[in-house]
Amino acid sequence: MDSESETDKQLVERARDGDLSAFDTLVVKHQGMISRCLFRFCPHQSDLEDLVQDTFIKAYRKLHLWKPTAPFENWLRRIAYNTGHDYFRRSKRTPVSLASPGQESNELELLRLEDRTDIQQEYQTTEQVQQLLSELPADDRLLLTMHYLEERPLAEVAEATGWSLSKTKVKSFRAKKKLRKLLNRYDISE
Repeated sequence: MDSESETDKQLVERARDGDLSAFDTLVVKHQGMISRCLFRFCPHQSDLEDLVQDTFIKAYRKLHLWKPTAPFENWLRRIAYNTGHDYFRRSKRTPVSLASPGQESNELELLRLEDRTDIQQEYQTTEQVQQLLSELPADDRLLLTMHYLEERPLAEVAEATGWSLSKTKVKSFRAKKKLRKLLNRYDISE
């Protein structure tokens, strides 16, 4: 069977049976989505590549746990969110002054896109958001990233994090309040 026409379920079954090319096909098929998901957690190219790789390594090791009752993509995205959350927790970066540009740039991605001016502005805004988020606790960063940057409903955030919906709502309210204080401190309009 042509691997292009195989479903995720078929590819996972083949990968579970030891067919590494089937897992390679899953990686190729989903790496763009995982990169976009993790870019919101970490826009720096070198760290982003590591996070994407970590996500797929974790997925391969836990492949036996995936149940076809939910789409493979959702399961994989949850692993990516957890990987991003782990990155937030272990990353004890010193906040960078918001007046200075980011230390690293994602120039390879920028060069591939036609309208570089708009993309560069968007990237600078993303860098600024990441700098603000780096000053918040890991749980707050994760929640704000998933809900506002990834535009995931709070119910999906609750499912991905393992929190109850009511706990997620409370944490969201408190995280927004902390973010507002940061915005006020740096005199940035909401």
